[in-house]
Amino acid sequence: MAEESDQEKTEPASPQRLEKAREEGQVVQSRELGTFVVLMLGGATLWTMASGLGQTLSHIVRDGLQFNPGIARDSSYVMTQLSSQFFEAALALSPFLAAVVVATLATPLLLRGWLFSAKAFAPKFNRLNPFSGIKRMFSSQGLIELVKALAKAGLLGGVAVWLIWSNVGAIFSLSLESPSLAIQHMGDLIGKVFLLVSGTMIFVVVIDLPYQLWSHFKKLRMSKEELRRENKESEGDPHLKAHIRAQQREVARRRMMSEIPSADVVVTNPTHYAVALKYSEGKMGAPRVVAKG
Repeated sequence: MAEESDQEKTEPASPQRLEKAREEGQVVQSRELGTFVVLMLGGATLWTMASGLGQTLSHIVRDGLQFNPGIARDSSYVMTQLSSQFFEAALALSPFLAAVVVATLATPLLLRGWLFSAKAFAPKFNRLNPFSGIKRMFSSQGLIELVKALAKAGLLGGVAVWLIWSNVGAIFSLSLESPSLAIQHMGDLIGKVFLLVSGTMIFVVVIDLPYQLWSHFKKLRMSKEELRRENKESEGDPHLKAHIRAQQREVARRRMMSEIPSADVVVTNPTHYAVALKYSEGKMGAPRVVAKG
């Protein structure tokens, strides 16, 4: 059977189709939403911890630049110092790293919830076809993604350049400050960059998220023939069901006809109906219908 074209797929996806797509890992995804959440939460965390982080990193740098000739050749001492400084730096950066991890894990909850699909990791050899890849690149979806990427790069790049240009004096003055103060101010500036860029990402998300929802459900649309096949698979073949009902009626009719000889009386409407009744005085409270038709 020839594959139905997209123009024929005009019906919304059924619940069974949506569930099957979810099992295969086909769910709504918005990279822009994930980027926005990570930048916003990471930038806010970095901005609030800039002061303490500056002091900690300044202390680590100052200790690392100290040189003691007496112990310079003691490899065990050097490794101990490096391990201690690495642990101290990791501990200082842990709130920022934790915020990024939490943002990454929380983003799927905003759209679909967490999902693990083994089918999504199954090898699909049709993806190795270079012609299919070229076709996807020059498809309408590929062109939309290209335009979106260029617009996002221009928008975010413009905001970053404007922020750096407006703070160029503060950036050059960092060399005149003490290490702890310079690191603190640099962290504060980086936090502002994160927040402004993430604020700009709101406009990208507002455009991208509805498009991703529309594109996802459009991709899962079904044709009328697919809906009929699905109903047939879930509810059974209507011709087979009609045949089974006919057989059941025939069995019931034969059983009813076999009861007619035991009837005591047959009440008939000369044109339409006949009812066979059985009654045993003293054993039955009322006559019983044994056949009708």
